[in-house]
Amino acid sequence: MNVAIIDDLFEERERLARILTDYSAQNKLDLKIHVFSCAEDMLASFRPYAYTAVFMDIYMDEMTGVEAAEQILKADNHTLLIFLTTSTEHMSKAFSLHVFDYIEKPATVERIYKVMDDILMRHTELSNEPHLIFSFNKKDISIPFSDICVIRASGHNTEITDVSHTTYSPRTSYSTICKSLNKDNRFIEMLRGVMVNMDRINSINGQNCTVQGGMILPINVRNAKKLKDIWQNYKLDSLRREQKQRRTANDRDNS
Repeated sequence: MNVAIIDDLFEERERLARILTDYSAQNKLDLKIHVFSCAEDMLASFRPYAYTAVFMDIYMDEMTGVEAAEQILKADNHTLLIFLTTSTEHMSKAFSLHVFDYIEKPATVERIYKVMDDILMRHTELSNEPHLIFSFNKKDISIPFSDICVIRASGHNTEITDVSHTTYSPRTSYSTICKSLNKDNRFIEMLRGVMVNMDRINSINGQNCTVQGGMILPINVRNAKKLKDIWQNYKLDSLRREQKQRRTANDRDNS
């Protein structure tokens, strides 16, 4: 597991790194810690799936933690972001970005350990989620359902675009792939031959659907209102699940 720490204060970086090192030793976890003094340095080397989690200060001299979080999530929204700060001023913005947690400084050892326990649990959940498996260019490809953005029919083949904007064209029919996804309620057919992961939709208007990365797709105009309602209801359900999970976690902490 790779974890990044971003903080412009040397003492804070070192303290958090020591806590995480102790946690990994106690839990026999192979943890690699990458330390940065500013968000710009981290983003310069960032690539999707590089880090399981990023701990970062909100108040920094140059780019703020909120600004860095927006860039990270555009590239990879699987990265778990944990804000560290001396103020709750930006808490509403943090949760609007769906960051994983928000910790007030000075963070206690117990608080960091609790976050790491939650990260390990989430990491395990993601590892156990279903994958779409197919062959492409004589290689076996396995993509987690959550990483799929769009599936489109293309002649006798299918185009599959993932969150890193990579497109695969396996010699597998669109209908065959859809059979693998139909039981998962996050996928919706916006038009015949165009299926989208609702977690990756940015907006729906009368004629088009915009997904993560700026891709614009046509939708069934006749059913536009119904499709938009389904997507919005799905988003609300997702938010309710997140809130329930947080309440459960808080109740567990307080018990």
